[in-house]
Amino acid sequence: LLLRPRPSGLAVVGHRPFNSGMKIKQQPGDFRVEELTDLPLKPDGPFALYRLRKTGWTTPDALAAVRRRWDLDWRRVSYGGLKDKHAETVQHFTAFRGPRQNLNADRLEVTYLGQTDEPFTAQHISANRFAVVLRHLTPDGEREALSATDAVARTGLANYFDDQRFGSVTPGQPFVARELVRGDFEAALKLAPGWTPARINLGIALYNATKDPYDPVLARSVEVFK
Repeated sequence: LLLRPRPSGLAVVGHRPFNSGMKIKQQPGDFRVEELTDLPLKPDGPFALYRLRKTGWTTPDALAAVRRRWDLDWRRVSYGGLKDKHAETVQHFTAFRGPRQNLNADRLEVTYLGQTDEPFTAQHISANRFAVVLRHLTPDGEREALSATDAVARTGLANYFDDQRFGSVTPGQPFVARELVRGDFEAALKLAPGWTPARINLGIALYNATKDPYDPVLARSVEVFK
């Protein structure tokens, strides 16, 4: 999609692709994401704050590897969001009474930043910084891409989401976002990607075993699918 500036100065999206042969994410270094945070450090806080740098790992798998190394229960670890597997990513997490040390393992690096008084969650992410490599651009495509970046620098870019975020489990079914906007949250949960019968049954089993709605979203999801 091509960003075109209107006379008013606002960037709008046109319908002509500026380079149909363009390729992205051909190798991990082609897509880099750095999570930024302004979570304040508190020397006497019970939560250890870390920076996680990884390549070729999903966030859950990387944190599982860290927990195994440090013998941490999963309930002590908290993070703000998922970062791509096929990318070079930087994000943060906390561990309740976690070790005050660094860790270097296979394609992941953990740096201890200090102590804080609350677990790290999505609300502590101030921004994400991206660096994307575009490959196989034609000369005309390169000029158009650079023009588009100038427009974005002046006016910003709408935060678009596609079926990666809001698609349904079954192709051709309604989008999750439509049900969210309509306020039908139960319908949205049933359409959400990843809610397979196996995961639903596991969630119900965990909920029944603990009877502790630690995660209100999970608890609500379990109630919907019972």
